[in-house]
Amino acid sequence: MIVSAGTGARAVAGRRWWHATLAWLAGSVCAYALASIAHTQTVLAGLVALDVDMPLGTRLATTAADLIGLWRYGVVIAIGLALGLVVLRLLPRPIRTLPRIVRGALAGTLAIATALLAMRLALSFTPIASARGNAGFALQCLAGTTGGLVWARICNRLATVSLRAPD
Repeated sequence: MIVSAGTGARAVAGRRWWHATLAWLAGSVCAYALASIAHTQTVLAGLVALDVDMPLGTRLATTAADLIGLWRYGVVIAIGLALGLVVLRLLPRPIRTLPRIVRGALAGTLAIATALLAMRLALSFTPIASARGNAGFALQCLAGTTGGLVWARICNRLATVSLRAPD
């Protein structure tokens, strides 16, 4: 790594931590937004299947309300993604050395799946109604996968920027 004069190892480590934190936050927000939208649209599709009229304005308003109202689920997703990323770093070497993009996707997918299954075990039902079926569960996990991919992409990009020589 190329570092400017006067920049010590502690500063480089701090910058890496800051980059990883920003990437985790972006990945968490992305995963939450996609999971919330997938949840809303899956539930609304179920209502449409029951012949309930669902105009576009209602769909948009409901989606916006859920983006705000499901914030606790966003906290669960963020904590799950953070734990998933840490756990993957603690696993045996073959897993730790997987490319960051694979680790991120794996962490995001497993974070959502674990959170949904834990809620089901703790509460005897899944509070995220859309995840009660296989398709909804898969969509939620895919949102987690995307969040993990966003984390990896940003980490890779910031690492590349950090490696450039100062002008």
